[in-house]
Amino acid sequence: MALEPKEVAVVLSGMNEMTPLEENVKTAKNSVSGMLTKTETDVYESVIKIINDSYKIPCTGCNYCMPCPQKVNIPACFAAYNVSYTVGRLSGFQQYMTSTGATDPRKNYAASNCKECGKCEEKCPQRIPVIKSLKNVVKRMEPFWYKTVLQIFIKLRG
Repeated sequence: MALEPKEVAVVLSGMNEMTPLEENVKTAKNSVSGMLTKTETDVYESVIKIINDSYKIPCTGCNYCMPCPQKVNIPACFAAYNVSYTVGRLSGFQQYMTSTGATDPRKNYAASNCKECGKCEEKCPQRIPVIKSLKNVVKRMEPFWYKTVLQIFIKLRG
């Protein structure tokens, strides 16, 4: 990935006061393509690599893949999966259980409900291989003991 593509003419950022606008104008006036040093470029590339290695599924949460005919909460499944790598497996697992309605038998939006119809893949602007990615989510977030533990939890709670 090129850090300073020549095609980029303008970089926009949120500005809600005059001071940030003036700072951005000053930065733009003083910036030229190719101005980063090799060291600066290396730092940016290492940060990009860390982010790409941590976020296994590049889902932006746009929800274009929704609604799923099987009611799989695809963006939430992907978000929890990514959290399991970036924050930790336990945090990701907690987020997965919460966002998929795992503890409520009337709501089940889990990745394992996918029937591979492919409707989501047709709509994904990121071109994510959704079906394959959901299988990876199931492997990590729904281990062999998952459904048994859920049933016990539901009975104890019930």
